[in-house]
Amino acid sequence: MTLTLLGSLVFEAALDSATRYSFRILIDEAIVPRDSSMLILVLTLLGVATVLFSALALVADYLWAKLGTLVINDLRRDLYRHVQRLSIEFFGKRSSGDVLNCFLADAETVENCLVTVVPYALTGVFSVTFATLFMASIQPWMALLAVLGVAACFLLPRTVLWRARQASLDTRRQSGRLSATIQEGLQGQSVIKAFGLEHEVYRRFNDETNILIKLSIRSSFLSYVVQRIPSVSFFILALIILGISSVLALQGHLSSGEIVSFQILVLGLNTAISNLTWLAPVMIEATASMERLNEIFREQPTVAEAEVPVCLPPFQRELRLDSVSFAYPHRAADSRSAALQDISVVFRRGEFSVLVGPSGSGKTTLLQLLLRLYDPSRGRILFDGNDIRDASIDSLRTQFGLVSQDVLLFDLSLRDNIRMGKLDATDTEILEALRSAEILDFVLALPAGLDTLVGERGARFSGGERQRLILARALVRRPAILILDEATSALDVATEAELLATLRRLAETRRITLIAVTHRLSLAALADHVYVLNNGRLACGNSDDEVPKSENCHVRSNLHTASSL
Repeated sequence: MTLTLLGSLVFEAALDSATRYSFRILIDEAIVPRDSSMLILVLTLLGVATVLFSALALVADYLWAKLGTLVINDLRRDLYRHVQRLSIEFFGKRSSGDVLNCFLADAETVENCLVTVVPYALTGVFSVTFATLFMASIQPWMALLAVLGVAACFLLPRTVLWRARQASLDTRRQSGRLSATIQEGLQGQSVIKAFGLEHEVYRRFNDETNILIKLSIRSSFLSYVVQRIPSVSFFILALIILGISSVLALQGHLSSGEIVSFQILVLGLNTAISNLTWLAPVMIEATASMERLNEIFREQPTVAEAEVPVCLPPFQRELRLDSVSFAYPHRAADSRSAALQDISVVFRRGEFSVLVGPSGSGKTTLLQLLLRLYDPSRGRILFDGNDIRDASIDSLRTQFGLVSQDVLLFDLSLRDNIRMGKLDATDTEILEALRSAEILDFVLALPAGLDTLVGERGARFSGGERQRLILARALVRRPAILILDEATSALDVATEAELLATLRRLAETRRITLIAVTHRLSLAALADHVYVLNNGRLACGNSDDEVPKSENCHVRSNLHTASSL
């Protein structure tokens, strides 16, 4: 395919230059001597070449469109695959709207460059080459003058080019920020309407739009300056060449056909340069967009596999935190900013442990460390004696089920959403998981049953229904360790009691290890162990502020202390 594309471009450029050069033959060897046979021959050859070129051009246009589409979609696939490999830290520092803008607007800009700029640019280069060769056959030193002039035309804009690139990059980045603002405004409609924030949200959108307008004007102006300089420069060069060739013609050094052919070839150069300069703004935008894509490609996961990862066997004994401390990367690395400090806890198989404490005490952070979404700053997390940093991430996470505060359902059917917990789950397994989550009767009563579409982020269901569906998604996985992060916060008391009894029964029959974060005493009352976190430290729930060293520090019965936190 590549050879066909290049061949078509070379043929197009050669035919264009040959057609312009043919005026010399038409005038000097056909029209002036009145040779009709030569005239017919030249016109016939040009006609046949034009038909062949038109057919080849259609094939080339299709191949260019196909090539551009394939390349850009491969780029999107690589980018998406790379983003999925990145650690959760990346998504904390880069807004989802900005990343989405890279997949859409930036990728489309690069695609436009591939489909339009590359073929036009190559055609322009080939046209300049062939035109120069034909010009040299007429008047070598004037052809040399034209070549030097063409080189100067492309060197002159370099003083503005770097500014145009930076302005375009600033514009693309601001476009990403605007996309993030729009996405927040669309996703946060319930909060926006509840707090009457419509005008404030519009003000933020308008401010970001005004910034984008200013940057876009500057970027477009500089791009057009880059485009304009070569065109004006070559126009001056063409006038100089016209003057010199006219003098040579008057002196008898050039025939009528040669001067006409030479000037038409110069006009061909002008057309090629105009095409190349017209592409400058598109190329500048594509360069800026590609830089934004490369910014993501340069990101590397902070939580990475070991060089020779250990494949963890099924969970048997205990999950142990050994003197674990952790500070988020964007915070200063001192004890005051640490999210967790010197935590030692053991979660044994088949036991139900609850983490309680005030907001910001480190409960959710601890759960994220168990799943290895982050690595501890100090200390170790041992899975049946194996440091999880030495284990393969897949073999670790496949043994966990997660029901988080972020109630996320995909815009798919109920069946497909539950199956996200186990991609090869049968309908029987899905129904069993729904039954365990106390939502089977509700699902079966729906007109479409398991085929019911949930809408974006599960918008067609209530908060409690979404929470139970997410619990079913975790249970279909049949995890050895089930993590519940405020998993019953949206449930009424009766449903919560039924669900807790089911979870307790599952913990006993399947020997599932339950680890829950909660503010509800009803959940803590069922636990084997209640661990109290305060300011990132493990506390015993007693009246003083002692920071215990024992790994077994926990509260079982003094629940009023936990609730007071």
